[in-house]
Amino acid sequence: MQALIQENQSLRSSLDQTKHQLEQAHQQIQELESQKASPVPAPVTPPSFGELAKKPADPSTSKKPKSKAPPRKKFQPLNLDINDAGLAAARHFSAVLNTHGYRFVYIPTRGRSAISTKRADLHAMGIQNKRVLDIHFPDRHILRDPKYLDWEPTACKEECRRLYVARAKVIIARMKDPNLQLAVARFFTFKEALIPETDFATMATTIKPAYIPAYKRQPPSTATQDDDMDAEATTNNNTTPLSTNNNARADETSAHKA
Repeated sequence: MQALIQENQSLRSSLDQTKHQLEQAHQQIQELESQKASPVPAPVTPPSFGELAKKPADPSTSKKPKSKAPPRKKFQPLNLDINDAGLAAARHFSAVLNTHGYRFVYIPTRGRSAISTKRADLHAMGIQNKRVLDIHFPDRHILRDPKYLDWEPTACKEECRRLYVARAKVIIARMKDPNLQLAVARFFTFKEALIPETDFATMATTIKPAYIPAYKRQPPSTATQDDDMDAEATTNNNTTPLSTNNNARADETSAHKA
C-alpha cells in the first residue's frame, strides 16, 4: 500500500508540473500573436558623437550615488578548549579495546614513514582520506591484528615467540658463511633462549652435516684412552731415529761401495 501511495503522489506531482508548463506555453503563444498584430515602430537613429559633445553634461548624472555595502556577518568562534595534539598523542599510548563499530584495515609496511606520505599513498590507491579517521603505527613486537583481540595474553606471547623464532631462522638461513650461521644460531639458542635446542641441532646438521652439537658429544671412555696411550708408546719404541741407527747407516754405505 505504501508503494502505491508513493507512486500516486509522484504521478500527481508530475501531472501538476505538466499543467504548469502548458499554461506557460499558452501565455507565450498569446504574447507572440499580440506582437505580430501590433505595428512595428520606426527605427530610431541614435545621436552622433558630435551632437552628444555639444550638449552640456547633466549635473545629476555626473555624480554616482554611493552604494552601501551589505553588513558583514559577525563570526563568533566556538570556545571549545580541545587539545587535538594531546588527544592524538594519547591515542598512540592507549590500548584499543574493541573496534567501536569502525573498520580497521592493516597494511604491511617495511618501516615507519610520515603520516602525510601514507595519506598520499591512500589517495593514489583510490581511497578517500575523509573516510580515514586516523593512521596509527603500533609499537614493535606487539601483535595488533584484529584476530588476536580475543586471545589471552599467554597465547599472544606464545604466538609472538613463534613468529620471532621463525623470523630468526629465516635471517640465519640467508647468511652465506656457515660459521657465522652457527654462531648466530648458538647465540639465539643459549644466550637469548629463543630457539629450542632441538631446532638448533637440526639447523646445525643442515648447515654442517658433520657438525655434532656440544650437548650431544660423548666424552671418550677411560679404556679407549688407555689403549690409545699404549699404542702410542709401542710405536715410539719401535721407531729409531736415523742418526742413532748406525747399523742401517753402515749397511747403506757398504751397499753403496759394492
